[in-house]
Amino acid sequence: MKRIAFIILVSLALWQFFYQPPPKTVADQKPKIAAFFDMGNTSTSKKRSPQQGFMCDERQRCSDMDSQKEAAYFYLHCPNQKLEVDPDGTPCGEFFE
Repeated sequence: MKRIAFIILVSLALWQFFYQPPPKTVADQKPKIAAFFDMGNTSTSKKRSPQQGFMCDERQRCSDMDSQKEAAYFYLHCPNQKLEVDPDGTPCGEFFE
C-alpha cells in the first residue's frame, strides 16, 4: 500500500514539474488596455464610432494619433496597429504625457 502511494506521489510530482500549459492565442498575448480606455466592442469594423467619432484608416503609429482616446480606439478596433503600449496596457501613454 505504501508503495502504491509512493508511486502516485512521484507521478504527480513529475507531472507537476514537467507540465507545460498550452500556448497562448494571439488575443491572449495582446496586452490588456487600461480600464479607463475601455470602449466596449472590439470588432475591426471600418465604420465610424458614434460615441467617439473615430474611424479606422491607414494610421498605425502613436505619432499619427491626435489623442490617447483615439489611440485606444485604434488599438481596440483597427487591425495591423504598430502602437507603443505601456506596461499598464495604455496605448501611446508615454507619447501623450
